[in-house]
Amino acid sequence: MDIISEQRKHYWSAVYDRRQRFAVPSSFAASVATELAGRCWIVDIGCGDGRDSFFFASLGHRVLGLDAAANVIESNNTFLSGKGPVLFRQADVSKAGVLEAVLRSRAKAAPSALCVVAYARFFFHAVAEHEERAIMQALAELPSGARCFFEFRTTKDAGLPKRFPRHYRRYIDVDTFIERAGETGQLDCRYRVEGPGMAKYGKEDPIVARLHLVRR
Repeated sequence: MDIISEQRKHYWSAVYDRRQRFAVPSSFAASVATELAGRCWIVDIGCGDGRDSFFFASLGHRVLGLDAAANVIESNNTFLSGKGPVLFRQADVSKAGVLEAVLRSRAKAAPSALCVVAYARFFFHAVAEHEERAIMQALAELPSGARCFFEFRTTKDAGLPKRFPRHYRRYIDVDTFIERAGETGQLDCRYRVEGPGMAKYGKEDPIVARLHLVRR
């Protein structure tokens, strides 16, 4: 058993038990939506309370939200009535083989005419480096031309004050992440930006990266 992974799962389960749902999407999801032409099949990795999953579904995209926390998945599936073409599944994608299985079954879940998108906001810095490697390997299962949109904390954020300083975080070097995405996930970077002002939460203004990558 990965003790750190289990601790994270319990931490986020407790957070979702007491957190109120956001009424609006994240600014990252809103920016990604402007990049999507036509209808897409979107897998929201680490979807949490479905804030962005519901938003994408409201735009007509077919969405699968994945999260390791059983309570938030149950809550999302209860809440989703009439919220558009979205489903939620409990899945710990940091474990080898889990995300691969989801992506391999994608052809059965959505018409091939739909563009394929992998989306992850504030997820990669919440998993360990070896788990990131496993996820990158899984993303190689994406079809050629599939698009990935990721937002995460970077090494430049490490020394800044945090609103919730006690839970697990990893600070990611953007160049290393892009290199690994290319080597392991067969993903090419089309766009990158790093800085503050993109993910403010209360008084906290983290330094994050936003990436758009495309499967070769």
